[in-house]
Amino acid sequence: EYTGVRFTVHDEMSLARLLSLKLHECVDQVEQIVDKAAKQAQISRQLHEMQCAWKEFAFEFVVEAEQDFPTFKIPEILVATIEEHQVMLQNLSTNRFSSIYAGDVHCWLRILAKVELMMTLLGDVQHTWLYLKDLFLCSADIKQQLPREQKQFEQIDVEMRQLLCAAQLTPNIIDLCFCDRLEEHLTELQAELVLCQKALDGYL
Repeated sequence: EYTGVRFTVHDEMSLARLLSLKLHECVDQVEQIVDKAAKQAQISRQLHEMQCAWKEFAFEFVVEAEQDFPTFKIPEILVATIEEHQVMLQNLSTNRFSSIYAGDVHCWLRILAKVELMMTLLGDVQHTWLYLKDLFLCSADIKQQLPREQKQFEQIDVEMRQLLCAAQLTPNIIDLCFCDRLEEHLTELQAELVLCQKALDGYL
């Protein structure tokens, strides 16, 4: 296309045959082709390395003393890596050599946006649940004064325990973040926790 010469590379191709193609007369065009191929190969390696990295990433689940349920923690390296990869993908999305990988780039941007959303949502829900847990389940006064919200929180507590125990069985972070109905379930729990929090604030 660039040189006007068509040929097929094979093991028996000789130097004489290569010279007869007169590609040396198209140095600028050949250099452009080689440069483009090298840059596309580099982009391919970047995407492959990123994909391999995310196959290994997982939330950390721990059972604290005097608890009979796991809680999740986000490894620090995960936070740094997601930011690094999002910047890399944004740069690739405007790179003129990455057009053949545009589908992969946009797909990974969506995946990492989902992971970031789920990390925040799960973290917020778990934090609020743990904060309210002792108040609603251990305080006799709150049980008496806020009986409806206390019953509601008991159900939230059951669902959070089940959710975290199930999450342990899906260690890969991408697989977990894309689990069926997980985002919807967490959003519902978040809304219910907000109602419990508001009732508690009004009482206090």
